[in-house]
Amino acid sequence: MNNAIKIGLGFVAATWLSAAPAHADVFDMCPDGQEGVVGGHTTCGFAENVRSAFYASGGLHNFVAFSPVTGERYEMDCESGYSAHFSNGALVNSTRCYAGDNAEVVVW
Repeated sequence: MNNAIKIGLGFVAATWLSAAPAHADVFDMCPDGQEGVVGGHTTCGFAENVRSAFYASGGLHNFVAFSPVTGERYEMDCESGYSAHFSNGALVNSTRCYAGDNAEVVVW
């Protein structure tokens, strides 16, 4: 294998390892209309707590949120400027937050 191919493969591996977790394309909007969830991975109760913790942190992109279902606290990582597509057809500029247990929430 020549050096150009080795460097190219190293770049692909480094890019793949540093990429953010995969996420769903369509969210379900929670009843209060201020956050959304990916079906089956989390609940609107948790999403509401994520939203509250996000704004209480001053909009930090790393904070802890409490799940009313599991009774556990989860470290959330977030990215702003995310265009969230919803099952009701809405498109919302939001902040996408995720945790290592496949929890994925968008808030705005």
